[in-house]
Amino acid sequence: MRARQLTSLLDSPPSSCCVLFLFFYYIMAGIIAAQLIKAAEEPVRVGDEFAKNECFFRLCPNPRPRYELSKKAAQVTGDIAEHVREAHRFNIPFSHAPPPQQDVAGVVEGFEEFPSRMAVLDQIMKAARNPTVNTIGVHGTSGVGKTMLVKMVKGKAKQDSLFTAVVMTKVTKNPDLKSIQSDIARDLGMDLLPTELPPQQVADRIKAKLIEKKKFLVILDDVWEAGIDLEKVGIPSASELKQAMEKRNEEHSSGQEDMLRKILLTSRDPNVLSGMMDEKDQVFKVLELEDDEAWHLFKKIAGSKVESSDFQPIAKEIVKKCLGLPVAIVTVGKAMRGKTQQFEWEDALMELKTPTPEGISAAVYKPIELSYKYLQEDELKQTFMLCSLLGHDSSINDLLKYGMGLTLFRKAKTVEETRTKVLTLVHRLKLSSLLVDGHSNMHFGMHDQIREVALSIASRDHNVLALVGEDGGKDWPEKETMENLKWIYLSNGYPELTSNGLNCPQLTFFHLSNKGCSLAVPTDLFTGTDVLKVLCLTRIDFQSMPSEIPLIPTMLRTLLLDQCVFRVEALGASVGNLENLEVLSLAGCDIEELPREMEKLTKLKLLDLSDCTKLKVIPRQVLARLSKLEELKMGNSFDQWDDVEGRNAGLAELTELHMLTALEVRIPNFREILFPENLERFKIFIGIASRRKSWEDYYWDSYSWNSSFESSKIMKLKLQGASIESNDSVKKLLKKTEELIHL
Repeated sequence: MRARQLTSLLDSPPSSCCVLFLFFYYIMAGIIAAQLIKAAEEPVRVGDEFAKNECFFRLCPNPRPRYELSKKAAQVTGDIAEHVREAHRFNIPFSHAPPPQQDVAGVVEGFEEFPSRMAVLDQIMKAARNPTVNTIGVHGTSGVGKTMLVKMVKGKAKQDSLFTAVVMTKVTKNPDLKSIQSDIARDLGMDLLPTELPPQQVADRIKAKLIEKKKFLVILDDVWEAGIDLEKVGIPSASELKQAMEKRNEEHSSGQEDMLRKILLTSRDPNVLSGMMDEKDQVFKVLELEDDEAWHLFKKIAGSKVESSDFQPIAKEIVKKCLGLPVAIVTVGKAMRGKTQQFEWEDALMELKTPTPEGISAAVYKPIELSYKYLQEDELKQTFMLCSLLGHDSSINDLLKYGMGLTLFRKAKTVEETRTKVLTLVHRLKLSSLLVDGHSNMHFGMHDQIREVALSIASRDHNVLALVGEDGGKDWPEKETMENLKWIYLSNGYPELTSNGLNCPQLTFFHLSNKGCSLAVPTDLFTGTDVLKVLCLTRIDFQSMPSEIPLIPTMLRTLLLDQCVFRVEALGASVGNLENLEVLSLAGCDIEELPREMEKLTKLKLLDLSDCTKLKVIPRQVLARLSKLEELKMGNSFDQWDDVEGRNAGLAELTELHMLTALEVRIPNFREILFPENLERFKIFIGIASRRKSWEDYYWDSYSWNSSFESSKIMKLKLQGASIESNDSVKKLLKKTEELIHL
C-alpha cells in the first residue's frame, strides 16, 4: 500500500475522506473501510466528481486488480500502521501526489469579462448545451483571444458539469500527434502512458477512456487544416459512441444511458472550420476589442499613470496601434509599465509607427518587437530567441541543455545553477507576457503570433535560420547567407541536406528533427562547421542509412540524439572524440548497449538516458570515469546493475562520482546500496521491476517516471519484507526525501 497517500488523507478535510471511503469500498471489505473512516473522525460525503471518475487518483483504473487486493485486506491494515511508524522514525513528510492540473472552476487567469467576450462566451455555452450541435467553431484573427476564450469555455463546462470529461490540446500549424495525444491523455488523468507506446495504441486507450466517460467535450485549438484525423488522435466518432451506448443499454436493462460527443474548434480561417462541420453545427467569430475595452485593458496592465494629462494622449495613440488585439495590448502594456518619462512613451509610439516585415500584422509585430527591445539583458534576449525555436509546451530541461552548450549563462558554473538561472529567465519572460505557462512548472509555451515575430527578429538581426512546419518547403538559402548563419533550426527534415556539407563557419547551433518523412543525413553534413557547440538530431533512423551518424565537430559541448536509432558501434565512433562534451542526451533511443568509448567523455556534466527501455548493458567503469558528471537521468531505462555475468556497471560506481548532485535511477532489488553523498535532486525507485507484462501492470504501478511531482526529492520503495534498518545510505537519503511512495 501507499502509506503516504493514506496518512495524508486521514489528516485531510472531509472531501479527501470521502475519496478514501470510496477507494476502500472498491478494493477492500466493508469492515476495513468503516474502520478507516472512523479513524479519520470526519463526516463522509460521496462527491459527484469522484463518482464520475471512478478512480482514486488514477490508482484504480481497472476492476481486475480490486479482487486481488481485497484478499490482502487484513495484511494491508497492518502494513499501513507499520509504514506510518517507519515514516515517523525517519521524520519523512508524507503527502499524496497532486491530481492532474485543473483550471480553477469557471475562472481562467487573465480573462477579462468584457461585453464583446461575454456575448460570444454565452453563445458558445448555449451551443454546448444544445444536443443537436455536434461541432462548435470559433474563428478570428491571430492574437484576438480565441485560446483564452475556449479556456474559459473549458472552465465553465467543468463548473456547470455539462460533461464528464473536458479535454483541450493545441494543434498548431505543424501538428505533432504525440504532443496532441499527451495533452488529451493528461486531461483524462492518463498522464502515466508509457513513452514507448506507439501512437495507435495510445489512440486506442484515449478512445476507450472517452467512451467510458460517456459525455465529453474535446477542444482543438489553433487548427490550420480541415484534414486533421481525429481517429488517429483517439477521438471516437459519433457512430462509435452510438454503438457503445447501444451495447451498454443492452447490458444494463435497468435504464437507458445517454452519451454526448462535442468538438470545439478554433482557427484563424473560417474556411478550415466549414470543412470540418455540418449544417447543424454553429460557428462564432471573435472580434477585436471595442475602444473602451482596449483602453481599460491597457490601463490595467500599464498602470493608472496613463490617466494623467502628460501620458494619456500618447497612451491612447499607442492603444490605437494595437487595433484591439489583446495579445498586442497586454505585451506593450507590460513593456510600458515601468516607464515614467514622457520621452520614453513618445519613443515607444515612434517605434510602433515604423514599417514592419510583410506577412505579419503591424498591430502584432510592433508591440512584440517593442517588448523584446525593452528586455534589459542580452542573456534574457537570447533566452527569448531560443524559446522561440522550441515553440509550444517546451521543456525547461531542453532549454537548459541548449543554454549550457551555447554558454548563454556564463555566471552559472554548475548544472543546478544553470537550472536556477533558466527558471528565473523563463519566469521573467512570462511576466513580460512573452512566454506563457506550459502543462507543468517545468514546461513553457509561446503564443503563435509572438513566436512568428520572434523568429522574424531572429532571422533579421541574429543570423538565425528557422524552418518550421510548412516553411520546410522554402528554398535553401544562398551560399553567402549560409556563411553568416549562427543558428539553424529545422523542425521537419529538409531535402537539401543531401548537399556537400553545410559550410557555415560561424554556426554554433544546429537542430534537426524528423517527424515521419524519409530523411537522409550525409556523413559530411557538418563539414565547415568547426565552431559548432550544440547539435540536436531527433527521431532519425541512422541505422537505415549507409553512412549512419555523420561526423561531428570536436568542439561540440551539447549533443542530443533523442529518440534516434543507431548501432552501438556508430555511436561509439561518433562520441569517442568529443572531449569537450558537457551534455549528452540519448533519451528515448532504441539502443541496447552503451559504447565503451563514452568513458572518454571526462568533461561530461549531464547524461540523459531516460526512456531507453531496451538498454541492458553499460560496460563496467564507464560511468565511474565520468568524474565531472553532475546529473545522471536513467528513468524508465537501464536497471541491470551488477549482473551475474559481471559485464555491467555496478551501483558502487555512482559513489565514485563525487560531483553528482542529481540522480534518476531504478534499482530492481533491495539490498545493500550506496548513494553519492551530495545528492540534492533525485528520483529513485527501489524494488520495482522495469519490464511490465501488460498495460494494466503499468497503469496499476501509477507513480511512475512520467508522473508529475512537485518536489525534486522523490523515493519510491517496494521492500517486500526487507528492512532498511541496516542500510545507512538509504536512511540518510530518506531524511532528505520530500515525497516517499511505499508500495
